[in-house]
Amino acid sequence: MKIQDLFATTSPTPTTKIAEETPPQESTSLLETAVQSTLAAVASEQTKLAAQRAAAKATPASDLEKLAAELVEASATQNLKLSQAMGRAFGDGLLERIAQHEQMAAKLASANTGPELSREEEAALYNQFTQEWTQALHTKTAEHYLHGQNLIAQLLGLGA
Repeated sequence: MKIQDLFATTSPTPTTKIAEETPPQESTSLLETAVQSTLAAVASEQTKLAAQRAAAKATPASDLEKLAAELVEASATQNLKLSQAMGRAFGDGLLERIAQHEQMAAKLASANTGPELSREEEAALYNQFTQEWTQALHTKTAEHYLHGQNLIAQLLGLGA
């Protein structure tokens, strides 16, 4: 508020009657009105400044909340990619194991088409197939384990 505005509101209005004087009570009420309006203007300015300061203080918090939301979203995306990669690895392992079982069943079926085998020959054939299958399973398990480690290392490398 400008000083000119203050004087404009407190100055008495011109009257045509010059001989009449305003009573002292009215001039004090005009003075009180001017003081009150000035105090109200100062108070409104102070509240505006306080609101601006509060808004300035709130800005870093909102920035932190925004950053936290972005981090949560990035983490969720990374977790989704990791779970997809692990799902593919487990699915590949399952399909590989099913294929091994089918190969084992085919070998057993071809071995049973020949002449009758004795108990010892069947046990030896079973042990041989079991050892072959176990060795193949260990090999594939190690391959999938290493492949999974590589995938996880790549995913962690992308997130870092």
